[in-house]
Amino acid sequence: FVYIYVFIYIHICQLAEALRTPGAARLQSIKLGESAFPLSSRVPRAMCSLIRSSPSLTSLDMTHDSLKSGFGAFFSALANAPKLSRLVLTKCALGAEAGADLVSRLPDSSVLQHLGLRHNELSPSVAESFVFSLRDRVASTGVMSPLTSLDLSCNLLGPEGCAVIAVLLRANDGHAAPLALLKYLNLSENQIRQRGCTELAEALRENASLQTLCLHSNALQAGGATALAETLLLPTSAGALTS
Repeated sequence: FVYIYVFIYIHICQLAEALRTPGAARLQSIKLGESAFPLSSRVPRAMCSLIRSSPSLTSLDMTHDSLKSGFGAFFSALANAPKLSRLVLTKCALGAEAGADLVSRLPDSSVLQHLGLRHNELSPSVAESFVFSLRDRVASTGVMSPLTSLDLSCNLLGPEGCAVIAVLLRANDGHAAPLALLKYLNLSENQIRQRGCTELAEALRENASLQTLCLHSNALQAGGATALAETLLLPTSAGALTS
C-alpha cells in the first residue's frame, strides 16, 4: 500500500514523470496536502498523467491546491480511476463552475464512498447539479450512490443549497433515496439557517442510514433546532447528531 506525501519543495511535474514506470500501477493513495501549488497549465496535465497511470488508485487528497486552471481535464482524468473510493478536494478554489462540473461527473463512479469538498465556495447551483446528476444515474441504472461520507462544510450553500441536498436523503415514490447509504454528512458553516434546517429535518424523518450530522455555525435559530430535535426522536430518523 503506497502513500505519497508531497510538500511544497517537491515539484509535481517531476513527480509525475518519475512515476511513469510499471511500478506506478500499484499506486493506491496520493496526498498533496497543503502544498499550496498554483496549478499552472503544466500541473493539471501532469496530474492527469499521474492519475491515468495509476489504475489501482483508491484515495486522492489534493488539499489546498488551486484547481481554477485546467479543472476540466483533471476531472476527466478521474474517469480513469475506476477504484477511486475517496476523493478530498479541500480549499481547491473550485467555485460554482468547477464544482458543478465535478459533481456532474460523479455518477460515473460506482465505488466512490467519501467525497470531501470543504472550503470551495460552492453555491446552491452546485447542489442542484449534484441532485440532477444523482437522480439521472439512479433513474438510468437503478443503482443508488455508494457515498457513505459527504463533507460540504465551509461553503456557500445557504438555505437553498441545503434544501436541495435534503432531496437526496428523501425517498421518492417508493424508491430509495439517491443517498440512501450516506452515514456522515457535514454541512457546517454554510449559513443554512432555519429554513434549510427545517427542510433537512423533514428529509430525515424517513432516513435511517445517516449516523452523523454536523451543522455547527449555521444560525439555525430556535425553529430549525426544534424541528431537527423532533425528527431525531423518531425511531426511523438519523442515528447521531454531533453538533
